[in-house]
Amino acid sequence: MYLTKLEMRGFKTFADKTELEFKPGITAIVGPNGVGKSNITDAILWVLGEQSNKALRAESAQDLIFAGTARRRPLGMAEVSLTLDNSDGSLPTDYSEVVVGRRLFRSGESAYLLNRATVRLRDIRDLFVDTGLGPQAYSVVGQGELEAILSIRSEDRRALIEEVAGVRKYRLRRTEAERKLEGTRANLVRVTDILHELSSQRGPLEEEASRARQYKELAEQLEGLELQLLAVDYRRRASRRGQLVNEVENLRTDAAAVRTKISQLDAEHEQVSLRIAGLADELERLRDEATAAERRADQQRQSTALAQERLRSIAERRQQLVTLQEQGRKRIAKLQQRL
Repeated sequence: MYLTKLEMRGFKTFADKTELEFKPGITAIVGPNGVGKSNITDAILWVLGEQSNKALRAESAQDLIFAGTARRRPLGMAEVSLTLDNSDGSLPTDYSEVVVGRRLFRSGESAYLLNRATVRLRDIRDLFVDTGLGPQAYSVVGQGELEAILSIRSEDRRALIEEVAGVRKYRLRRTEAERKLEGTRANLVRVTDILHELSSQRGPLEEEASRARQYKELAEQLEGLELQLLAVDYRRRASRRGQLVNEVENLRTDAAAVRTKISQLDAEHEQVSLRIAGLADELERLRDEATAAERRADQQRQSTALAQERLRSIAERRQQLVTLQEQGRKRIAKLQQRL
């Protein structure tokens, strides 16, 4: 198993997609201070599951994403992919080439990838256990760490040697088995306590069980009686339903007759309405004629009053003429006497 390719995009100073291919043998990356040589090591540690920001020389996880420059905007995601040749079967997988990836977004979301499929961090760690790869393994040794390894405590040195010897996997399995065994022992203790508690409750529980059986029998009897009652009620309701059906049919027949009668009455009402409308027009015409007749009568009364006034004036004039005639006769008589 050996490293064949490293791909970085948006990780620290690698804004553009950067690919580094490694051939069998020794590969050296050289350059002056500050060009990002250590960022390559940080990218390898990060994609293998390193969780400590301090180990990655960052204050926070956001510092791992390209922060931008005066001429370039910051990115929203950092991604690193590590390609390993597994032709010798060092990794417990059927793939001859294994691609491990990790993504981080500025929103805080992150994902681990194994051959482009999303997996858990534990899956990545289980894959590389006892292979020397990983954030705490011996495959990645930083500047000044060799002396620290030689001066560590014997217990830590033993863990490192076990990692190199390939027995750490079995120790982890043993620890996991012991943890499960301890949990099983605790479960057995709880089961024993429960059994002891149940044994003390056996007498009352048997009495309750007897009562429960009696209750069940009575409940079954009650259910039978309720079913019989429901059957009687059903027959009664079925008979009543037949009567109601007949009544409904009769009511429907009556309703049809009523609707027919209503239709006839509506037709008669329409005719009466038309007659009323005609009579209203005739009444209006008669009112107009009556008004005209009253107007002519007023004119006739005025003419009659004027004629009566003229007759009265003529009568007075006639009386005056009669008086004058009488006076004329008397005057003629006197004149005749004088003559």
